[in-house]
Amino acid sequence: MGTLRRVRPVDLDTGEIVDGLPIVVTRKYTNAFTGGWLTMSQDVTMTIAMTKELTLYDYRVLMALLGMLDMSNWIQVNQSRLAERINVPRPKVSLSINKLIDLGLIKRGPRVGNTWSYRLNPDFVYKGKVKDHRKVIEEWQKMPQTEVDNGSTLDHK
Repeated sequence: MGTLRRVRPVDLDTGEIVDGLPIVVTRKYTNAFTGGWLTMSQDVTMTIAMTKELTLYDYRVLMALLGMLDMSNWIQVNQSRLAERINVPRPKVSLSINKLIDLGLIKRGPRVGNTWSYRLNPDFVYKGKVKDHRKVIEEWQKMPQTEVDNGSTLDHK
């Protein structure tokens, strides 16, 4: 088992410890599988497969977001870099992300620097500790809808 460390941010110009700035440092857990793993709902996966509104670009962006998924379903992504990485035009990546928001598969989170964060719907896919899944679902439900959300969702209950 690892040791507990207290981590606090430091102002690099003055060397002073900065209070009031939350930092989350998670411990990496290992299991018998190699690479990153996540859990998906088969019912929602089939619903997504049958959704006629999604284009090939939308599926590619969704798969890339799944591949970048961090603990508790957060993703921080620079759309230009994502477009480059998966060889999709930048405007198509933006349209696809907005469509995934519109369908309720992701929600836009806070800005982090010059990029947006997103959270994937934990009723569809989840990456994290099993004991925290219910908490992440509750947090998701409390997140505000975005300006591109028209109320149609693929929420799986």
